[in-house]
Amino acid sequence: MTIYSTHSSTQNQFRFRVFIPTNNDLTIEAYEAITHQILSDLIEAGYANKKGNVDKTHGLDTSKMSPISLFYLPCRPADKEGPSSKRTRTKLDSH
Repeated sequence: MTIYSTHSSTQNQFRFRVFIPTNNDLTIEAYEAITHQILSDLIEAGYANKKGNVDKTHGLDTSKMSPISLFYLPCRPADKEGPSSKRTRTKLDSH
């Protein structure tokens, strides 16, 4: 797994992307099942789906749940103070 900040990330509002490599290609159905399970787990853990008068929001960009979304390569945030990237070596086994 690789986590990296977006260009629009700031000290006050971290924005990041998560790249989860898999050991095989995913079907559209598998991709959607995994992304929806991640969203479900976040909500079940107490993270709200919307910003507002809540203690925790998950921050998942639900407009990017489609497998055809376009993402840019990792970059440094504009304010250069955002979180650093983190990598792990284990691939997700989607079978």
